[in-house]
Amino acid sequence: MKSVKEADMNNNRFKPFSTTLMGSMPRSKELLDLKEKSIKDDKYAEEYKEKVYSETEKIIQMSEEVGIDVVVSGELARDNYMSYIAEHVPGVKLMTMEDIKEITGNTEEFNKSLEEMDAGRQYNEQSCVCRQNFYRYRAQYRRS
Repeated sequence: MKSVKEADMNNNRFKPFSTTLMGSMPRSKELLDLKEKSIKDDKYAEEYKEKVYSETEKIIQMSEEVGIDVVVSGELARDNYMSYIAEHVPGVKLMTMEDIKEITGNTEEFNKSLEEMDAGRQYNEQSCVCRQNFYRYRAQYRRS
């Protein structure tokens, strides 16, 4: 199997309906525990990195064994898309829906808009809000 780089270098195209993985693969309990420990205590950081590397190798090996055309890492080192963006993009902050409700100044109207979008249950966890969207949210719901 050729890597993406090799295929690009040889001007080969991927076959129609090439297979790949999208999103994150499940993380082991051991990896999740090490991540939490490494956040709380730096002495676990190296052990966590090594575990991410070894589990990523397993995902790559498994992908190759089952015939995946475009092999990816499984994103084990990333927590989730939103937290990754919040960590790497200046001006973006990870917030809960409760945090967002507080800044709107009109919780009732905000809840109503979530219900209309059928997003009430879906978005009760985390959201990323950049500085510009913060002011847009606040202005929109304070006017209501």
